[in-house]
Amino acid sequence: MKTLHLCLALLMTAIMAGIIPAHGQNPTLEAFQFSGLTAEDFSPGTRQYLVYRVNTNNGKAEDLSLWNRTTKVTEKDGEQFVEITQNWRSLDENRIRKLRSVNRLADFSPISHHVEDGADGVVSAYTFNSNSIEGDPDVAPNSRVGFSMASLPQTLNWELDMETFPMLPMEIGKSFNLHFYHPGSRQEPQLYTYTVTAEETLHDQLGRPIETWVLHIRYGDQGTGDFWVSKHTGGVIKTEEKFGNFVRYKVLLGVQTGLKEN
Repeated sequence: MKTLHLCLALLMTAIMAGIIPAHGQNPTLEAFQFSGLTAEDFSPGTRQYLVYRVNTNNGKAEDLSLWNRTTKVTEKDGEQFVEITQNWRSLDENRIRKLRSVNRLADFSPISHHVEDGADGVVSAYTFNSNSIEGDPDVAPNSRVGFSMASLPQTLNWELDMETFPMLPMEIGKSFNLHFYHPGSRQEPQLYTYTVTAEETLHDQLGRPIETWVLHIRYGDQGTGDFWVSKHTGGVIKTEEKFGNFVRYKVLLGVQTGLKEN
């Protein structure tokens, strides 16, 4: 068990630090850019996911969490924004998180990102500027108040990947080069290539078909990720990420439970 947690911890550290590069990463590639988005491009409401990892050596499921991800459109001073909140619940206190992210609606560019980590709710808060990401000096306490990282044009918040993918204009064989950055990472924003590799029919608990696009990424030599995105609702139905002997799943729940926030 200790070995499992150590391997997973090292893996997540590598991802957040930017050690694991993206397949096809090339700074000369043109990054995909959102523009002209309207409120109709977003799906307000809460989606709830069961998140867990499976050790392929013994088939055991580990590190179960319940994620609530809520999207809503807001307006301030005549401009529209998208606010996305997340509440991660787990028996493991290290996996308890609350997140609040604000993006401009028109191009989905990030403005701010606020996180409370662990049972103690350690705060890390960031603001996204035109050429940098900074620890937010207006949030107290903020464990990352002195943080600073250079940004790139069209940088997107990697904590919102599941809200980003449904807005991509999917078609088989099409690739999207996205400047993703995980807020607080020591690694600067990087270009990651996601490719639509298939159309696949999933089925819900009643056997009803769900038509999906399959979006694929290769994390260098370290592993792969696949995301099944509904053609009808635009939501991510499930994800499957493979790293060594471990597979991490996120599965959309058909019946939501325990939505009341603490």
